[in-house]
Amino acid sequence: MAVVLVTDENRHFFKDMMSDDMVSSGQAENVLTLGSVNEGLTDGVISGELLPSGVFLLDWLYVAKTARRKGIAGELLEALVDALRRTEASSIIFSAYANSQTETVVDFLSSNGFQIETCLQGGAELEASEMMDALLGVKAGSGYVMLSKAPAYQLREFIGNAGDSFAAAEYEQKGEAAFARESCVNLAEGKITAAVLASDDGDDGISILALEGKNVEEKEQILKYFLSQVMLFRGRKTRVCIACGGRLSERILRYVGAQEEGTDYIIGKKWLR
Repeated sequence: MAVVLVTDENRHFFKDMMSDDMVSSGQAENVLTLGSVNEGLTDGVISGELLPSGVFLLDWLYVAKTARRKGIAGELLEALVDALRRTEASSIIFSAYANSQTETVVDFLSSNGFQIETCLQGGAELEASEMMDALLGVKAGSGYVMLSKAPAYQLREFIGNAGDSFAAAEYEQKGEAAFARESCVNLAEGKITAAVLASDDGDDGISILALEGKNVEEKEQILKYFLSQVMLFRGRKTRVCIACGGRLSERILRYVGAQEEGTDYIIGKKWLR
């Protein structure tokens, strides 16, 4: 078996193993696509996008049905890792909703060095004061600053490594303008350790796109600070939506009454250096 770089010139040979968008869009400069060839036949494709932050978003892995369970996926992943280690990439991230279709992929990535985290995705909407009341017992921390006061290079690195592909993509396209002014980070010993990234929904309120921290306690603390800023700038009755793009722990979702709305979401990460 040989693994080759998929280009616009040979893409048509792999089209049966690609999505329609991949076939029609062509090969973008920041997209890396590899394909496997066995005895003259194409039988697998792996692909993703390399962000300027150094994170590679793995968004496609497919092996032809007749060629499965022969180690082809492993060969493709190994070739991808080797190729990325010759670039500025620092990690590979895979994210997907947990269901029967992704279960096999998650098991495969887990057995190949990916750290797998299962989160709940919320779709709940509450007034800011109601959400704050749910966090009544959480102790306030220190070191919180608005997003605009965070060092740009640290913010880029933190968002890129956080695992939330939507927030990372928004930041790469729009910079800080992608997020509402109430978005905030925690600076501890000169490093960003936690963040709440939110979008401004205008008269409809504000949506949390990502909630990041090294543990549940830190997430709860920065969420509480974020809510205090929302109430300060927008009022206690401001609608706060926990958007599907936001990674939240099950405990936090339970606090804010969103457990019934949650959906299991899988984040997989593999460090390259």
